[in-house]
Amino acid sequence: MTSLCISAYQNPEPLGICLSSLTNQTVSDFKVYVAEDGQDPSVMQKVQEYSKVLNIEHVSHEDQGYRKSVIHNEVFRRVSDGLLICVDGDTFLHRHFIEDHLNEHARQPGGMFMGRRVECGPLFCAQITENNVTEINGGLGLSLLWSGFNHDSRNVFRALRTASPILRNLFGRDRVPDLLGSNFSLPIELMRKVNGYDESYQAYWGEDGDLFVRIRNLGVPLHGSKGVALQYHIHHERREPSAEHQARYQELLKNHSIVRCEDGMEKGL
Repeated sequence: MTSLCISAYQNPEPLGICLSSLTNQTVSDFKVYVAEDGQDPSVMQKVQEYSKVLNIEHVSHEDQGYRKSVIHNEVFRRVSDGLLICVDGDTFLHRHFIEDHLNEHARQPGGMFMGRRVECGPLFCAQITENNVTEINGGLGLSLLWSGFNHDSRNVFRALRTASPILRNLFGRDRVPDLLGSNFSLPIELMRKVNGYDESYQAYWGEDGDLFVRIRNLGVPLHGSKGVALQYHIHHERREPSAEHQARYQELLKNHSIVRCEDGMEKGL
């Protein structure tokens, strides 16, 4: 079965929009894990609401600072087989999102697929609710196009689904250099090979890049696209990574030997 892991932290409203966008997916055989880095009652209530229409499991722990890696690894331990897709709870998903991830892995099996997202602006996002998101998650609609024209939303043409790999290559839509933590997928066996996320990352930013480097170093296929597995990011104030964390990642990119982290799904190498 396909497993979808959604990051959550004190975000019941966007999480509800994200979960609602899963109710009209073109495939139905998938399980949702909400990985909550905390224990917010409103998040729990939102998950309970959607348990009526989705196969969903809520995995949480106490809020003791930034521990995304820890709660994600707990989810990964619960996934027995199949494809694992990771997304953030401040996004909503095109109705072909899961289907596209599955198709990309059927086309290039055994590796990681990396998607991208539309950056929805505040004016556009003010119109989006749990009740209407399934009317919006079908591609590039007029409201999103107008939002892009008015410099409210960015990268709106990424919402143009291009199912044909030939066309994506022709228009340069298959050139994705690295992992975006809010939109990637891989077989769970591959996640086990690199021992999941490195739990030593306990401050914002860096854990996704660390995972990318270790999977890259395995030598498995890495591919991505801006034309399928379409995702929409819900606007909010952004945190910027520290210079120290960015420098750490640049150094890590030079390391072509590390594959498994020590402090991961299984402790110790």
